[in-house]
Amino acid sequence: RGFDAVMPDLYWGKQGVDLAGWPATEAEVTKPLEGEDFGSFWSAITSSSYWAGFQEDINECIVFLQKKGCVHFGIIGFCWGGLAAEMAAKSGRFTMAVSAH
Repeated sequence: RGFDAVMPDLYWGKQGVDLAGWPATEAEVTKPLEGEDFGSFWSAITSSSYWAGFQEDINECIVFLQKKGCVHFGIIGFCWGGLAAEMAAKSGRFTMAVSAH
């Protein structure tokens, strides 16, 4: 039977989000998670305007999955994504949510 899944880019097109402020790659952290660049990045991805756009993206994902016949939805997030999963779960549209850090 299987499951359908969506993995949206939740940073794309968000005003004020500059990925240059994230000092890490998949393999290593290149500088400390502190300072002006990181602070600006973190402020952008935790602002009320960011969360409003984030919720719109999540809603679009749900609509996409509904068109495929899905009726139950789960969300999982790691690190900052854990916070994102919790924020999305507040909508009440998810059967389950997992936040892992």
